[in-house]
Amino acid sequence: MESVNWIWGLSLIALTIAIHAMGVVMMAIVGLGIRDRLETRNLGFRRVILIVIGVVGGVGLLLAVLHGIEAAIWAAAYVWLGALNFPKDAILYSLDSMTTRGASGLMLEQHWLQIPMKPAGYSD
Repeated sequence: MESVNWIWGLSLIALTIAIHAMGVVMMAIVGLGIRDRLETRNLGFRRVILIVIGVVGGVGLLLAVLHGIEAAIWAAAYVWLGALNFPKDAILYSLDSMTTRGASGLMLEQHWLQIPMKPAGYSD
């Protein structure tokens, strides 16, 4: 039974890493397209700076959404496996673990801590 838990935990880690990598690569491809368009146009320095600020802000927002999706996947796993009873607690625990903040006070039972069900950046 323990090997099944490890398989589930590692599969979930691989899934969220793949989702994250795919999102970052897609943002990079869009960024290259924007850069190509900026290089072919004769825009003033101020206009280019404003565009770059907008792009950086957009990338930051998209990364936050991407992390939210990953946290929701972890939260769904916590609820589905019975590690946490309420979806609200599960998403809070997942976000808390991802940010290594740890201030929510939510803890998994000891037997859940022995399988790799911890989002990136988790620390005890």
